[in-house]
Amino acid sequence: MTRRPTPRPAFDARAALRAEIALARDRLAVSPLNDESIHAVRQALKRARAALRLLRDALSDAQYARENTCLRDAARPLAKVRDASVLLSLLADLQAGPLRRRLLRSRLRLMSALCASGGADEVRRELERSLQRTARWRIGADSRAAASRTGLQRIYRKGRRQMQRVLERPSTAALHEWRKQAKYLAAGLAFLEGPASRRTRSRKMADELARRLGEDHDLATLALALRREGAGRAVLRELEKERAKLQKRGMKLGRRLYKRSPARFRAAPSC
Repeated sequence: MTRRPTPRPAFDARAALRAEIALARDRLAVSPLNDESIHAVRQALKRARAALRLLRDALSDAQYARENTCLRDAARPLAKVRDASVLLSLLADLQAGPLRRRLLRSRLRLMSALCASGGADEVRRELERSLQRTARWRIGADSRAAASRTGLQRIYRKGRRQMQRVLERPSTAALHEWRKQAKYLAAGLAFLEGPASRRTRSRKMADELARRLGEDHDLATLALALRREGAGRAVLRELEKERAKLQKRGMKLGRRLYKRSPARFRAAPSC
């Protein structure tokens, strides 16, 4: 007798949101905090914000705004430590010894301040409060499923619009916002689609786009730090050349990823 494959359970965006919040909360309890745990927390919070966006139409404006603000603010104290670590890594191959030593001291100071001030504990407590609030949400299974479909379409539409803004004016801020939208799309597709989904290609493209735009943002941050230190023009020109390459590849990939209208993207079985 041939066994039928077990059907994949229906995706529950609220369960996914709460699982990511819980993961971030638990990783913040690791002592002492290190780069790996901070990276894990930030990634979990990004996935949580993607899951929240999938629930957008099933929530009131107040519910959505409160949790989105909570998750955004929870990530902020960790961002400076992450940026300092990334800059140190990028500087390893450059002749920038004094700057690297200052950044190392700054990173250690930021990490110590985060722990000594109780900042990490406060973020953890706020995430616990978020878990308590979201546990009280009353959203039917049908509403969650419908919201997830429209939520993914909204994420796609917003990323597509942001791409147009970048094409018109490729500022560092616009590119960074586009990266965030690509991350939300990749996470949303990963949540909603099974491992054998025909949308896997779209998810991989969104992941790759976010990676390239992330590298561009890191180089922009490095260039700013070097300018403040009075770095030579030759080093800055090399960074700008590398950024131009990353942006060109990102634009090419983005046009492929966002080639469909939002309605066609929602209706298509594959992308």
